[in-house]
Amino acid sequence: MINWEENQIIFCRSIDFLKEEKNLLIQLKEKSGKDLIIDCSLNILPLKSIKFIETFQRNSNYCFVIIIPLGMKHSYPSEWVVVPTKKEALDFIVYEQMQRDLGI
Repeated sequence: MINWEENQIIFCRSIDFLKEEKNLLIQLKEKSGKDLIIDCSLNILPLKSIKFIETFQRNSNYCFVIIIPLGMKHSYPSEWVVVPTKKEALDFIVYEQMQRDLGI
């Protein structure tokens, strides 16, 4: 299930991402992009499954944050934003949104 969090942030769990991938892409495109968090704390997604979305988010100048356990951080490219908790993911995006709003 894809959820809208505070500050227009899209949040979904990895298992829901796999089920809703096409719907998520449509939502991101229709809404001209939004910041996105995918929670992979229970299921690590294959890199190929999320590479397109990471590129889409980067090109749209919106955040893409992945939640994974610290020990699994090596599973994704080092330039991606990977954090261990939902709170840290939300904090990161809120900070980035403030910088965007200020034109930084």
